[in-house]
Amino acid sequence: MKTGYKFLFSVLLLSLCFASCRKNPYKVNISSIRADIEIKRLEKDLFTMNPEEIVPKLPELKAKYGSLMQVFSYAVNTGDINDPSFGDFLVRFCTDKQNNDVFDLTMKLYPDLSSVERDLENGFRHYKYYFPGKAVPEVFSCITGFNASILTMSGEPVLGIGLDKYLGSDCAYYPGLGIYTYMSARMKPEYIVPDCIYGWGASQWDFLSMNYAADNVLAEMLHEGKLRYFTRSMLPDVEDE
Repeated sequence: MKTGYKFLFSVLLLSLCFASCRKNPYKVNISSIRADIEIKRLEKDLFTMNPEEIVPKLPELKAKYGSLMQVFSYAVNTGDINDPSFGDFLVRFCTDKQNNDVFDLTMKLYPDLSSVERDLENGFRHYKYYFPGKAVPEVFSCITGFNASILTMSGEPVLGIGLDKYLGSDCAYYPGLGIYTYMSARMKPEYIVPDCIYGWGASQWDFLSMNYAADNVLAEMLHEGKLRYFTRSMLPDVEDE
């Protein structure tokens, strides 16, 4: 199956190359394709909950978020969500002053994610056009203590957005975290969807699974080019940087 998808991935790149004479070779007819995206907001569920209720309501949270909760746990370095200490960690995470300040800032910038949902739907409609047999991921948002921007998990159709990595290039937290200016320049709302699509592509076609002839800088450059081409193809209305 992986070989088949690698072939389709290559066909996608070739077809777009041959179509380069068109005004926008990435434009395709997706009018009959649906890809419903509803972002589950884990950060809201966690930080608006009474800390004393977190442990008792942990089964409810696990039921709602499923493997999404595990992806979040890995991002914040707490391991298995079934570990007895996981609930205590969540309490500490949600009562940390800086995390609460970051949550407040996140909610000011992102009180609503409908525009992100809409743009992701557009991207994944293109994804289903090119790869009709592939699953569209379940999407959630969170804050991760600045540990991750895009979260994925091998073998699971899940995609997470670490909103604390998109608080704006002038966010006062970033310099103190050692984040260089060229990096924070991309930590803005308009990069969420392209980063999601790129991250999803990287999770579906990771470097090792592509079986390049050699593991060297040239192969890495080739793979990076493919992922950027993939992202551009899924988001034809987004201009190249």
